[in-house]
Amino acid sequence: LDHLSGGRLDLMIGKGNGAAQAQLFHVTTEDQWERNREGYELFRRLWREDKVTWSGQFRPSLDEAETWPRPLQQPVRIWHGSATSEASVELAAKWGDPLFSANVTNPIEPYAALVKHYRERWVHHGRDPKDALVGAGSAGYYCAKDSQDAIDTYRPMFEARKAAFLRQGMPLVFDSVEDAIERSSALIGSPQQIVDKVMRYHEQMGHEVLSINADGAGLTPSQHRETLELFQSDVAPALRKTIPSRSLAQ
Repeated sequence: LDHLSGGRLDLMIGKGNGAAQAQLFHVTTEDQWERNREGYELFRRLWREDKVTWSGQFRPSLDEAETWPRPLQQPVRIWHGSATSEASVELAAKWGDPLFSANVTNPIEPYAALVKHYRERWVHHGRDPKDALVGAGSAGYYCAKDSQDAIDTYRPMFEARKAAFLRQGMPLVFDSVEDAIERSSALIGSPQQIVDKVMRYHEQMGHEVLSINADGAGLTPSQHRETLELFQSDVAPALRKTIPSRSLAQ
């Protein structure tokens, strides 16, 4: 992918939180973070060094192992996904890598606390605080020129996801679409409302990258296109003008 895209690949890693994948790879709650650390540190070497000799705890040893093809970028930017634990935050800060906050399931407070810890650990490891890079996800997106139209259109999608959560026995953090719009990272409303909400989150997280869920499930093709065009024409330019960000080109 890095070669096909002309060197535009960014990679995100994380422990993962699915029971099926944990069972498949024999990951336990006791060893999951150590596996994550060991796997990343080996992977980092394989993409940066011509030949790697290595031994660890969770996989067979390597003797002068080579990886082909090598990435076009040297190095590829690797983000560390962050949701619940300081362990992933510490790993990112230790190696000088960017942090990407999930920022989806809960209100902002636990995510902002982890971002704050990342910046503290970044400095602890002797790095310039200006070099710390943070991204954040969002729990949903639908933009319309009229805010009530946006809420009315998004409501059935929220209710469908709520029902799916209940079927799976998952806890509900936000019990109504209004609650989700108020307290979650979901970006639902008029262009100005979405800009204002991103700004509020930025005040607490200082993120320079924002992941938008552009899923069209539950929308007609014209609704999907219109909401994406509104983001391009009204939301993104306002955010770029208001929030300073460095160039992410490597």
